[in-house]
Amino acid sequence: MLLVYAGFAFVALLLLVHMAPYPVSMIGIPEDPISNTTPPKAILIALAIVQGGLLLALEAPARRWLAGRVAWTATVAINANIMTLFIWHLTATTLLVFAAYLAGGIGLRLEPGSAEWWWARLPWVIANAIALVPLVVAFGHFERPRATEGPPAPAWRYVAGALMTCAGLALLAAHGVGGYGRFGLNVWGLGLALAGIVLVASKIGRFAESNVSLR
Repeated sequence: MLLVYAGFAFVALLLLVHMAPYPVSMIGIPEDPISNTTPPKAILIALAIVQGGLLLALEAPARRWLAGRVAWTATVAINANIMTLFIWHLTATTLLVFAAYLAGGIGLRLEPGSAEWWWARLPWVIANAIALVPLVVAFGHFERPRATEGPPAPAWRYVAGALMTCAGLALLAAHGVGGYGRFGLNVWGLGLALAGIVLVASKIGRFAESNVSLR
């Protein structure tokens, strides 16, 4: 039944792309007159049903596959670095594209959707994975649990830091990283986000608080 739902949604998706004004790109690109994501359009509902139906239909065989030791070990290893993968995968792609550009534009001039473009997807995925490895090695340990020394910071620092970080991220989401002025950056957004992170993560004030408690 899940595959039936996914099939009907796929037909609706094709109709919305070919008979309605919705572009084929679901994430939105500058050349498209309409963006499917800004604001979210109804076509994304059809896409979600297609993807959700396929994934739920594959749940049972996927669980049986994950019962194997090799598959489960690989899953645990990837999940241990999942946030690092999420944060740095676009950086790895950017570095790879820049390297391809310096190498004469290799792989960058293929017509999207052509047979050559599709055949190049697997090498590109492998190259992206290789480019991501050093970033995971360098930054993956930051998401591992670490023992902390001394007493925890007071609750107000966590609350204030969370509010500052959320305010900074909201400004970045609304106006982007770029801005005006001497640095050409969204200084308030970046500053609030970084200040909130530092307020929560740093040990500033913890030693003074611990000394006061010892006295």
